[in-house]
Amino acid sequence: MQLLPWAGLWLLACRPEPTPPPPAPRFCDPATPAEAAAPEATVPIGAIAFTQAPELELNPSETTPLALVATTWTDRPGTVELTLRAADHTWHQELPVDGSCQAWPVVGLLADTTYTATFVARSDQGATAPVERSITTPPLPADFPRLEVLHAEPERMEPGLTLLAPSAPGNSGRAYVVAIDERGRVVWFHTVSRYAAEAHLDDDGHLVYLETRRQVEVVDLLGRSIRTLWPLESRFAPPGAIGPPLPVLHHDVHPLPGGDLLGLSVEARTVDEVPTSDTDPAAPTASARLAGDVIVRFDRQGQVVARFDVLDLLDPQRIGYDVLDSSYWHYLFGDDALDWSHGNNVVYRPEVDRYVFTARNQDAVAEVDGATGELTWLLAPESGWGPAHQGKLLRPTGPSFRHAYHPHGPEWTPDGTLLLFDNGTHGASAFEPPLPDDALTSRAVEFAIDGEAMTVEQVWSYEPGWYAAAMGDADHLPETRNVLAVFGTLSEADAGEVSALIHEVTRTQPPETVFELAVYRADGENVDVREADRIPSLYVGGVPRPLP
Repeated sequence: MQLLPWAGLWLLACRPEPTPPPPAPRFCDPATPAEAAAPEATVPIGAIAFTQAPELELNPSETTPLALVATTWTDRPGTVELTLRAADHTWHQELPVDGSCQAWPVVGLLADTTYTATFVARSDQGATAPVERSITTPPLPADFPRLEVLHAEPERMEPGLTLLAPSAPGNSGRAYVVAIDERGRVVWFHTVSRYAAEAHLDDDGHLVYLETRRQVEVVDLLGRSIRTLWPLESRFAPPGAIGPPLPVLHHDVHPLPGGDLLGLSVEARTVDEVPTSDTDPAAPTASARLAGDVIVRFDRQGQVVARFDVLDLLDPQRIGYDVLDSSYWHYLFGDDALDWSHGNNVVYRPEVDRYVFTARNQDAVAEVDGATGELTWLLAPESGWGPAHQGKLLRPTGPSFRHAYHPHGPEWTPDGTLLLFDNGTHGASAFEPPLPDDALTSRAVEFAIDGEAMTVEQVWSYEPGWYAAAMGDADHLPETRNVLAVFGTLSEADAGEVSALIHEVTRTQPPETVFELAVYRADGENVDVREADRIPSLYVGGVPRPLP
């Protein structure tokens, strides 16, 4: 059997894990009275005052060292204006203080940089004199991935930071979830082991990620553990763990509005009359053990809210290229398990209660009704589907339509269109001649889907000529309507030392590139990027929240 380059992520999952993130310490102890600050003759009677001089310290967490903690002691509600200035960077926030001791995460700073910090407390009655502090941030780790902005037009880019999670080189060692600014400068990072399959900020401003595709970690901006959810049927789940009753979580777990988590698990079933060849349609069929994905939605206690088994939704007797050759699930189900669906992403549309998922090895994108659990439509090449699925296939319209092969990263836009990343792998369905390697290209593509008429039209695409054999993402950016496209796994033969590329392009035809970020190989090993997000700020709503 062929071991695909990224299959090592799963085999490495059998190794012992490092120590999980530390519990959250308290920076303000309510039992300790604040020391009085020096008298401030400039503060009018009745104005806000510091009861103790504010402090600024390095974050004590080893996993998230590029962060500071500001502590303020005030005598009444108001605002503390905190400004940090360095030679090439300025950071400013207004902290909504409540008249007590409060600690604040200070994130979004450059590494190995000396800042002068100025605190000013302000209320309707007046302001304090400035209090200054000086602090130097730590350097980046020696094994930090090499990131380089090759092109940037900030005036045409979506504002904010790019959040990405480069894998460890060759998926061995430490990896990082990273936020960079428009110049490619690292302004925050969090250390993980080997790979963070997904990394998103939730409504509470916490980072939610899938650690080496097993457990969900929820940490705050200082890297302090808020919650860990384990797939409870995993042999790695510790005693007393909470989480859904599943054997594994893989590829895609992300927070939904309201707090639920949506992701993928897997099951194995024995199915009769499965093809034994993907090139000879006359070859005999046989019983086979199929690894099929499970779409699962669960709350923060691990209670399953919704579950949909892909083996019940798609045609189990249909195969695509890579089903018979992949060893992806051998570590979990044995060497005879076929990687039948290889789901990689699932998204939810709350306004219609529908789930859309991508099944890579079926070259399929499908929608499920959340209320009934029924398949509503199927975007896939026509070949190989049985009679029960023929009526679910969307009918292509328009002159430019082309099916997606081994797709990733579906996302609905505000226009009701569907964006996704089309890896283009093989460029054909099973039993059809695959394209030669030098003809393979990947693209971000947008489809207009009419679920009533059961039609699909290609309305936009971006295809720069690169081929990403695995991983990838395409995101709609709301302010500019640009698209962020991730070419996550590039071959050394095609891209040299560049392992992954992230492009921001205009949603025009032809698209224009306004941002290009390169992620480089390390010691000859791939540093893969599964996806990336453009976030307005590391702070939800743009305003820091006090630490508990």
